[in-house]
Amino acid sequence: MAAYHEAKLSELVTHVAVEIDRFRDGDLDVFDVDRVLFQYSRAARELWKYCNLGNVEVTARYVLEAPAIDWWERGAPRSDERGCVIPRVDRPSTFTEAADERLSAQSPPPKSQIAA
Repeated sequence: MAAYHEAKLSELVTHVAVEIDRFRDGDLDVFDVDRVLFQYSRAARELWKYCNLGNVEVTARYVLEAPAIDWWERGAPRSDERGCVIPRVDRPSTFTEAADERLSAQSPPPKSQIAA
């Protein structure tokens, strides 16, 4: 499983390298690269879970017998029929909740600092 994990992780890193080169050539903007990095992060996380959770022998047999998994595609954000990205709802966004609490706890700026 370690060799499979390393090989598939190398493929994911190669995807990122190709897109970084396209950014350097001016074919992509920084937001495109951000999306690539986000997809890499999701794909690498799914690959890690696949390779490290559960029975190694069962997973190894599955790797040999089942159709190949496209880990890059696994990391792609899901979208609906209109192309709108569907947010993941598998866990609450505690970061967002904490940020909202911090912002609401701050006092508003003095009127002298607000532009008319």
